Amino acid sequence: MFTRHVASFLFLLLFAACSSAPRFHVAPVPSYDACFDREEGWTGADGAYTVALSGGRILWLFGDTWIGKVRDNRHVEATLVHNTVAIQPEPELVCPQLRFFYSRSPEGMPKAVIRPKNGNGWLWMLDGVRTPEGLVVFMLQVEQTDASSAFGFRTVGSWLGFVGNPEALPAQWRIRQTAIPHAKLSENGDLVFGAAVLKEDGFIYIYGTKEHMIRGRRGKSLVLARVPETDVRDFDRWLFFSGGSWVADVARAESLANGMANECSVSYLTPLEQYALVYTENGCSRNFLLRLAPRPWGPWGDPILLYQCPEMERDPNLFCYAAKAHPELSADEAELIVTYIASATDFQKLIDDAELYRPRFLKVRFEE
Repeated sequence: MFTRHVASFLFLLLFAACSSAPRFHVAPVPSYDACFDREEGWTGADGAYTVALSGGRILWLFGDTWIGKVRDNRHVEATLVHNTVAIQPEPELVCPQLRFFYSRSPEGMPKAVIRPKNGNGWLWMLDGVRTPEGLVVFMLQVEQTDASSAFGFRTVGSWLGFVGNPEALPAQWRIRQTAIPHAKLSENGDLVFGAAVLKEDGFIYIYGTKEHMIRGRRGKSLVLARVPETDVRDFDRWLFFSGGSWVADVARAESLANGMANECSVSYLTPLEQYALVYTENGCSRNFLLRLAPRPWGPWGDPILLYQCPEMERDPNLFCYAAKAHPELSADEAELIVTYIASATDFQKLIDDAELYRPRFLKVRFEE
């Protein structure tokens, strides 16, 4: 880890003299898309974070999810639940091996895997991490404000979910929910954590977003917390990056990058000897962006256009979001597998087009 940071420092010295964007190639991965093209049970969802578990297994975390049937590319006899998961038994994504999980009510109706312990609204899962103690998943508690709008909701809580037995099937998980005291929710903007998680050198880096007003419009910036990987649930051990140091006061958390999204990823790219931040520009956009930094806390370079989702070009009622990388799926250190979601402002369109609202895959190859 020390040599990696030395190399990153040398890169910074060279960067001022000779700066250029990295060379890469992006291509869709239809064979991976097909793994989420299903006609029974789990038939689509957004979110799509991945967490490395033991034994090469990978956990998928989803947000709102279609449960039901697809006939002639249309959702029928279907309902939406607010979170589900899947288990991938090995790093290679092989469609028949994926197992999807959700709960059921006593009457047999589909239900979310995790529901708020206080009973209000629902939970959307963000990123997670396997620690020596168990599985940690960051979650937003959300309430509906306008049923007629695709964006008619508000955040009312920020939670840390802890699973002490992550090796068991999700139906047997013992889940504890703890409110994150560092989160701040107000009419002036929310500060929440869990947009991305990075495990590195004995620490867990927890990326969050802070809302603020820019020229009359609400935007988000990136903030960062750090904690020893054995103490993630001890909120007194969390420190926040500010002015080149780590401080205990979350109010001093520095904005590291603007134009951010609620969902993103941070991972290390060996060919570039840099950390890669992947996200959707301003949360919803046709533009998926990449920023590079020599260390997990930055400084983050200017945004680089990674890809433009084609769905928004063919229909103005569609929007794209949730772009993030999945290093757990990458074949080697020069590759990033990226997913995104295409959705619609018209709910009826989501019902009538089952190709929407499920993970779409991109393969990004970097050159040294």
